[in-house]
Amino acid sequence: MNFDFNGLSFLIIVTIFIYYLAKRNPSLATILYVALFLRIFTILLSQIILVLPDGVGDAGRFELRAYELSKLGISNLLLNYPGFNSFFISWFIAIFYSLFGHSELMAKAFSLFFGMNSIYLGCVVSKKIWGPNISNKVGWTLAIFPTLILYSSIILREAYIYFFLLVALNGIVDWIRFKNFKSFIKLFLGFILAAHFHGAMIIGLITFLLVIFYQSLRKLFIDTTKLKISLKSFSYFMILLILSLIVYTKEFKVPKIGSLTNFDKKIDLILTQIKNVDKGTAKYPKWAVPENKSELYYKIPIRIIYFIGAPYPWDINKLDHIIGFLDGILYLGLTFLIIRNRKIILSDPNLRIILLILISYLIVYSIGVGNFGTGIRHRSKFVFMFVLLAASLLPKITLYKKSKYK
Repeated sequence: MNFDFNGLSFLIIVTIFIYYLAKRNPSLATILYVALFLRIFTILLSQIILVLPDGVGDAGRFELRAYELSKLGISNLLLNYPGFNSFFISWFIAIFYSLFGHSELMAKAFSLFFGMNSIYLGCVVSKKIWGPNISNKVGWTLAIFPTLILYSSIILREAYIYFFLLVALNGIVDWIRFKNFKSFIKLFLGFILAAHFHGAMIIGLITFLLVIFYQSLRKLFIDTTKLKISLKSFSYFMILLILSLIVYTKEFKVPKIGSLTNFDKKIDLILTQIKNVDKGTAKYPKWAVPENKSELYYKIPIRIIYFIGAPYPWDINKLDHIIGFLDGILYLGLTFLIIRNRKIILSDPNLRIILLILISYLIVYSIGVGNFGTGIRHRSKFVFMFVLLAASLLPKITLYKKSKYK
């Protein structure tokens, strides 16, 4: 490994920032330090001797595109803002390459920054929902979760996505508590920025707006029967109704999904999309691929189960599939805890809406993902939602036990 001054400098900057964050939040300090050590160790290992899973392929393409874009110069980069784009991460990294020079280690430091801040934000959100004790359990789970360590150490979009998704979830929790404009802006920007890195993340915002629309309509109806109308509920209803009409009449297109109109034709496109993605040695079994519209409805739940837990024992035909199998066990375990936790989830408005958003993502990604190799990466986007929903039943993790004797 050649000495990379820029890359090491950015790693040090991230480390100093996390140290500052830990000093400001003493209850999270040990969690943040352990998480930081695991991720920096993984990054340095990948730089010296080890090729990490998913460390090549898309990661290499994103990095190479960033290097090529950086040659345009900072002014041209800023003038050619890509918007919602699979290579938005490359454009973002290219800005720093154009300023400081080419450095893969620097790009990995960005993943580390967003990955570490995601742990902090995950603790913040869980504390608002569950309280400090359970928040620490969430923090430890996120700190040592294998795929979170991996994707905070390589040049992929996941660390960026789950950071901005957590910004959105934090905004949703604040919205439920205060219903102010600041919390709405926070959740709106969170979803929009997450969608810049992967367009289908906008589905979370759509789901949230549908929930608010339904709640406003329901309250408006109840108030009308009592011969009184809440100005706030009426305003929410009218704003969302106007937005819905604009989306419908203007043929608004969701990134990675397309137009929200002409649903009959859309189903035909979905069937074609499923057949196109079910390929490779890690593809889903044939019985999970719908052949027609009627099969689509009852096979989507099957594909969700595959998205969450695959590969299953009968899918393993290569040695590296065992890594995915172990990862799937963790998600199935979290799913089991969520099912056990269902009464608390359904009684809490924060957890209910997080569950609805998670379900909407699972439906969309179960359609768009057709092999468990890709699924392992995509489902890591939602680890935080799984953990937040299962939080109260997570095992307690401690590095040491306090002595009974002084």
